[in-house]
Amino acid sequence: MYLWTTDHLSKYHFPSTLTSLRIEVVHLFQIHLHKLLEDCPMLEVLDLQGRDIDFGGESWVPVRLRDQAGESSTSSLGPFLPLRSLILTSPAFLQSRLEELLTVTPRLLDLKLRDVLCTRGQARNDNNNNDGDGDDDREGLQFSWNRFYQYLRALPIRLESLQFSVRNLPPEEIDVRQRMIHCCPRLTEWALTLEDITLPLLQELERIPNVVTRLELILPDATLAGQVYDDCPFGEPGGDSPVPATTTATASGAGAAAVRLLHQYLCQSPHLQHLKTTNIIIDMHDLDIWDRVGYGTLSEESLAFSNFLPATLSEGRRRCKPIWRCRGLRTLQIEVHAHVVGKWDANSRIIFGYIAAICPRLETLELRTGCHRGPGAHGVRIWSYGRLHSLELLGGLCLLSRLQHLKRLTVSGVCPFE
Repeated sequence: MYLWTTDHLSKYHFPSTLTSLRIEVVHLFQIHLHKLLEDCPMLEVLDLQGRDIDFGGESWVPVRLRDQAGESSTSSLGPFLPLRSLILTSPAFLQSRLEELLTVTPRLLDLKLRDVLCTRGQARNDNNNNDGDGDDDREGLQFSWNRFYQYLRALPIRLESLQFSVRNLPPEEIDVRQRMIHCCPRLTEWALTLEDITLPLLQELERIPNVVTRLELILPDATLAGQVYDDCPFGEPGGDSPVPATTTATASGAGAAAVRLLHQYLCQSPHLQHLKTTNIIIDMHDLDIWDRVGYGTLSEESLAFSNFLPATLSEGRRRCKPIWRCRGLRTLQIEVHAHVVGKWDANSRIIFGYIAAICPRLETLELRTGCHRGPGAHGVRIWSYGRLHSLELLGGLCLLSRLQHLKRLTVSGVCPFE
């Protein structure tokens, strides 16, 4: 469901048999969660996305459950909610209200709190005063992760996926370790933001049994402008060091390092079955095992462009390129970035060929490509559409015919001029 204002939600009557609901809102939005859960007593999946969704200060628990507190219920639904997945994007709420809701959701498996809005102060990592009691005012929007961590550990909830991030506040490494390892040691699904992906975290994750089957990486839309990348974060083809940061988060050194770590992790994760990335890119040259990016078609145009490409890498360096170990991958949703301007059949042959060879069990494939700004004539920066896929015969789309289990294929590109 796509909503423009709060009134649209209040006028809509949801069926009581609804089990899954995803709402995306545009403007400043206030939602009465207890009313929504009251109208949908069988709801198992709730996904609320938008900007600055205000949950107010009222209780999230439906009235019928508050009335049954401490009493034995004869209702077939019992004194609990059947909620299994709760995803909130850009929410503003009192911490005590979330904790209260978790006491009546013992079946919860998936909890994702993305881009939490904190006003009049930021999220705290201590247990000092103003911990967000039920009588807190808007100051209670400050979120104490340590308190929430201890609260989760005390609940009879066994989460399979957990994510928590605060807007404009990178997490400390101890927070990430608590979320992903200590709090939920049996997690099979990890959902991380770009800031979460650090070398110490990956090193620690490598020391524990690798049982992760689903990996979701998110870069909040607020840090990007329509999936447009300003300056290449990896440098020119064949280069070893990233270009200095300019404006967007993806063009920062930290962003480039995180993408490198992602590729490194994929090369060490044999159990991964589902990979989904949102606004986080993968460098095409990591997939170019044989350094074929300089070989386009044998047309006069491609031969002319090849004069501007760097020399082919040495045999020694070529042999060192690591390969993804997740051969059992069934879902792959990625955005690939290239440094080559213009339409190159070699680009898509590299990508299609790599995926077809490395991921033979793939069922769902979604490939996206975006724009970035590069140097033009006389030092003027211009938009360049790095087309990574060609659906012509020479583009290698036929290579995907090796994927005998493929059921869903999406190939798309985003550019401000198209």
